[in-house]
Amino acid sequence: MTPGVTPPPLATREQALAWFAAERGTLLAAIRRAEAGGWDGHCWQLAHSVSTFLYARGHWHDLIAAQRSAVRAARRLGERTGEGHAHLSLARAYSALGRWARMRPHLRRALALFTRSGDHGGLARAHNAIALSHSRQGEHVRALHHNQQALTHYRLAGNANGYGQALNDIGWGYAMLGRHRLALRYCRRALAVLGGLADPTEAGHTWDSLGYVHHRLGDHARAAACYERAVALFRENGSRYHEAESLTRLGDTHRAAGDGDAARAAWQQARDILDGLRHADTARVRGLLAELSTR
Repeated sequence: MTPGVTPPPLATREQALAWFAAERGTLLAAIRRAEAGGWDGHCWQLAHSVSTFLYARGHWHDLIAAQRSAVRAARRLGERTGEGHAHLSLARAYSALGRWARMRPHLRRALALFTRSGDHGGLARAHNAIALSHSRQGEHVRALHHNQQALTHYRLAGNANGYGQALNDIGWGYAMLGRHRLALRYCRRALAVLGGLADPTEAGHTWDSLGYVHHRLGDHARAAACYERAVALFRENGSRYHEAESLTRLGDTHRAAGDGDAARAAWQQARDILDGLRHADTARVRGLLAELSTR
């Protein structure tokens, strides 16, 4: 630590998120400065450190700029792990923006780098990202295959959070294929793993999956309760886009249950978040609200 510099105490998740939000511009400038100054190790490591925050808060263009610097810096150092993680972050950002053609080369490169280094944690994340890309394009059988690969690699890496995430993703895949009872089994296993861990994000995804499955099974009250739990967890962790996704599905459940007012309230919250992110999903939510107002 530089003499005379005293870092602020960050005792809670909320304080950490507030610090990242306040210092986002400074951190991005530091990544650019590190690359320009030839401090390649600092460049890719700092870019990796801020990637989760930038993704969760919807700063996808900032994430792309930072990870492009990270790829160049890690490649100059011959740092396969760093380059692989930078490619994965680029793929996630392009996926969030729906730019599939830009995403795929980064996924292939990440998978190749982690295969060469035998990095089970990296391979798990790569298979998970590939699965997500297939799922978002409606290719659920392919997504399921890659999520099963991710489960194996997370187990070999000893990553409990990732293992629980993969269990949930497999459950989601079965839900997308209409196998709802099998989906419940995997999602409940995921919750048993994730419920005792500190990171609320993956537990939020599992509650969201459970909400979807209960909705499809016609249990709207239980579905709404699951979605509300997911929204609370995403909000706690600052995952704005995922909060909007769960709010949108919560509105779908309220509408199916015949509660138009509750549906409108959920969709309005989702719309406001997506407007702030300037996300394309805003159009769909606005369409749902318009449709509701005509009834």
